[in-house]
Amino acid sequence: LLRPLDNDTRERVVEELVKWSGILSQGREDYRPMTHEEVAEMANSKFCEIGAHTITHSILSTQSTDGQQKEIIGSKKFLEDIIGRPVTSFSYPYGSKGDFGENTIQIIQKAGYKIACANYQSLISRKSNIYSLPRYLVRNWDGEDFARRLQRWFRG
Repeated sequence: LLRPLDNDTRERVVEELVKWSGILSQGREDYRPMTHEEVAEMANSKFCEIGAHTITHSILSTQSTDGQQKEIIGSKKFLEDIIGRPVTSFSYPYGSKGDFGENTIQIIQKAGYKIACANYQSLISRKSNIYSLPRYLVRNWDGEDFARRLQRWFRG
């Protein structure tokens, strides 16, 4: 229910829910965001790449052009300041085909991103739009379950 709302409204509703429930608003330690130092350290790994994902995790298609630019460019700049080098990949929040549009893709391109990932399952081919690349959702599965899923995905 909260997903399509703008960030300010979502935050107000969550604050009200926290008050209503009587729980502490501070989350569990193992759910905390990474520190800037942890992000910078991860960026130096040869096994991962730091890509942007917006500032507030809003559905971009529900935002004005100005709002989308602030989300897309703001998250790029924020991460570049932390890791000290260009951020060239982007992943759309939620990422279904209705969660972003051609206007969003144009903003991504103008911001200097080289690729962007959506969140629908498909294989990538030479004809794939590099600003709307499909991806397979990966959870914290054990090795056997992950291997079974890989076989199913790539056998069609």
